[in-house]
Amino acid sequence: MVTCLIHSTANVLLVWIASYDLYPVTAMEEKEAFLREAAVRNYILFFEHDYYTQCATIEWSERGPRVKEKFSF
Repeated sequence: MVTCLIHSTANVLLVWIASYDLYPVTAMEEKEAFLREAAVRNYILFFEHDYYTQCATIEWSERGPRVKEKFSF
């Protein structure tokens, strides 16, 4: 199954998933696993649907994932 887990920086929050997702619980679990890995490995995420932010890194806080640093190419 292919899905766009994180459309924009607003969608970094775990509970913000696509309304058309057929398996929302699975999507949230996969999204959490990916964002934890992204935070640990300092991935650069590219947001092709975000008008304001092209790229960002993620950090994990007590409240879950959040955008650490925003930047452009």
